[in-house]
Amino acid sequence: FFAPVIATIQPQTSTAAIINHSPEPFTGLFICKIVDLNLNIIDEFKRPVSASPSDIATITLPQSFVKPLRPEECFVYIVLENGETVISQNSFFYLPDKYINWPAQKINVQTERVDVHNWLLKLKTGCAIKDLCIDLPFDADLNDNFFDLLTYETKTVKIETDETIFCDDLSREISFVSVNSIFSA
Repeated sequence: FFAPVIATIQPQTSTAAIINHSPEPFTGLFICKIVDLNLNIIDEFKRPVSASPSDIATITLPQSFVKPLRPEECFVYIVLENGETVISQNSFFYLPDKYINWPAQKINVQTERVDVHNWLLKLKTGCAIKDLCIDLPFDADLNDNFFDLLTYETKTVKIETDETIFCDDLSREISFVSVNSIFSA
């Protein structure tokens, strides 16, 4: 994994860091949100940021981002953008997975047949879902099969098969496993 620009938080020092590994200077907007597990924004702040090539820019975090009231029920979601372009996204959970009060996974699934060997799988969540894995009852290549759903944005996964799949509704054939399905009550 390599990204030319990375945004992360360092709660032990009450800072966020924007790391510019690219040969070009970076200027953008740092957006940091505390989000509950049902994707409601609890707190948010935005700061302009710039970093020279091979530089690390730091931003002091508000106290509410360092020690939230209920760390088992929220996470930090970070976006670094330049205009309309998302440069970097990251998340930070305050506790290990087993100590978080994960909601049962809620996923709206839509499938679309592109041709006899290709499908599009569109996923939209109603809660934070961590480490989602898609399981199909047939051999297929997926362009992504291990990811988080931490926003209301639709995630599209491309499915490619060698054989024709005869199915009216592929969504009934798919199963999902995530941290939520393991730890939710």
